[in-house]
Amino acid sequence: EAVSFIERASTPFLLFVSHITPHTPLQATCAYTKRYCHIEDPASRIYAAMVASLDDSVGDITAALRTRELLDDTLFVFLSDNGCAGYIGNACSNAPLRGFKRYHHEGGVRVPCIWRWPGQLPAGRVCDTPLMTIDVLPTWAGRLGQALGEAPIDGVDVWAALRGDSTLPERA
Repeated sequence: EAVSFIERASTPFLLFVSHITPHTPLQATCAYTKRYCHIEDPASRIYAAMVASLDDSVGDITAALRTRELLDDTLFVFLSDNGCAGYIGNACSNAPLRGFKRYHHEGGVRVPCIWRWPGQLPAGRVCDTPLMTIDVLPTWAGRLGQALGEAPIDGVDVWAALRGDSTLPERA
């Protein structure tokens, strides 16, 4: 559906894709589990297949943007909301971090967050500043020059920290 949207969308547009995978229940198609038949543990095999399906989906989305010559003009954000869930056995791991989903240890809250926008963000830069998913909306709004209204929000515009121009602004 995301690729279909990109193919027919006029620009500019906002596309938000919230993948359910990898998530419980652990399930994947045979096409994906066959890729990982060398993994003996069934739960780990299915989890790997689920991650592969996510990877393929993100690849399809970036390919559609590239085909429309929009990839380098697109602010692309990839992130997760929590670490591996400890209640699914050994299917995944947060090692070397301590903790799992549902816990405030780093294994539960330290997750991938990738921002890509050629010409706007430095390629390959690693931002060591702790950011939160609640920072995405005010950062997008800041790029668009849009006010978020008068009601207070929890996130902050982290654009300068992502670029490496400054540290994270104070949180209210």
